[in-house]
Amino acid sequence: LEDYAAAGLENIQLTLPEYTLVEQGSRSFGQRNYEGAYLLGDYVVPDITLKIYSLFTVLDGIAYVLTYSYDPEEQDLYQAKVDTMMTSFKVF
Repeated sequence: LEDYAAAGLENIQLTLPEYTLVEQGSRSFGQRNYEGAYLLGDYVVPDITLKIYSLFTVLDGIAYVLTYSYDPEEQDLYQAKVDTMMTSFKVF
């Protein structure tokens, strides 16, 4: 899982050179407390400032990536919905 998150970070940085990693770690999420790894970073270019939160897990050899990008000034508007999505995630 850590290797997958590292590869994900490398891919983000190749795709978005202005991306700066702010935080990374592990957390459980979803209805079955899946083991996950997350990345939180800043993407800042003229006229655009975004936070990008990516959550990774690998289940039965399949990788799942949940990504949420947001304007830091509007985080409070959507955080409850994002938290609901993260806690309700379930693989059938």
